[in-house]
Amino acid sequence: LDRCRPSYAIEFLEKIKHLFDVKNIIFVVGIDKKEVENFIPAVYGNINCNEYLQRFFDMEFNFPANNNKYLESLFNRFDIDFRKFGIQEDEVFFCRELLVDLFKMYKLTLREQNLCVACLSCALNQVKGTKTLYSIILSFLIVLKIKKPELYLDFTKNKASVDDLMKEFKLYNKEELLNKKDLYCKLEAKLSICKAKNIDGVELVKNNYKNKIVDDLEYKEWNEKVLSYITILTSGGVNGNLTEVLKRIELFCNFF
Repeated sequence: LDRCRPSYAIEFLEKIKHLFDVKNIIFVVGIDKKEVENFIPAVYGNINCNEYLQRFFDMEFNFPANNNKYLESLFNRFDIDFRKFGIQEDEVFFCRELLVDLFKMYKLTLREQNLCVACLSCALNQVKGTKTLYSIILSFLIVLKIKKPELYLDFTKNKASVDDLMKEFKLYNKEELLNKKDLYCKLEAKLSICKAKNIDGVELVKNNYKNKIVDDLEYKEWNEKVLSYITILTSGGVNGNLTEVLKRIELFCNFF
């Protein structure tokens, strides 16, 4: 209802109110209450908007903005089964955890969450058969594109580094990151590998983390873990790069 024209929304509520006492008729009205309250002064001037709306609703139920069950329903709706992409169990867990944390951290609306999962579904279907490097990166960058488009654009155009992304992440969610250090160190490692593109680039990244281990004592253990993951993940060569990941995202995003 909050998406309607203000005068129409108020008129609609006042019309259905005449039917409220009719036996066996129940209205379920979906609204952003704060938005509807903003409509009322446009029609009635300066009145108590909350009291006005209480005339219409006997009971109120609030949907939580971040609901794991809603995310599960989106996975079912878009037929996202990580296992069919050859993604290992621990990676499946990480992708789900990451999306839940990102949705909570950036306060994504249900509509935005829907868009993220639709984009992820499209992107994953294009990378079937590849190693799991893509799944976590796709999840992270898709949310970034939809909620923080300027930072996403800076990252894709080399105006922002992996460090910049993680600083932003730590700013919003430092406690959560530290509680799930293994997961988010792996995210940083995969982002760094993707950005590096090839084995020569990876060697530069490794040297950078070796320096950070010495220089940044607060995150010494963190940087050691990231370096360890980079070494493990690139032991068989570099699979995938940022350009390939972005192609998967942009193909879908060009249509919204």
